[in-house]
Amino acid sequence: MPRTVGVCQMRTFSAQNLMERCHRAWSEGRPVHLDFPQMDGLRQEVEVLAAKPGHVEEGDLIYLWVAVPREAAILDEDEDAGVDNDDSGSLA
Repeated sequence: MPRTVGVCQMRTFSAQNLMERCHRAWSEGRPVHLDFPQMDGLRQEVEVLAAKPGHVEEGDLIYLWVAVPREAAILDEDEDAGVDNDDSGSLA
């Protein structure tokens, strides 16, 4: 299934704990998945490709780069304006 990479930002109680869980899974060769409710109430699961902790005044954040099925991707029109949608290239 063709996928694209998306980025999401989430508030968390402990970004460092989540980072440790991701690193442990990746070092053991296991994938990390993000499970979340969609707008229609159904659950969606995507694979986490990378993570980075962050912090704002209100608390910890974690940035997640996820593999999203291409047909489920929500594209920002401003960002999509300069993107070449030619499918001849490949990303592994």
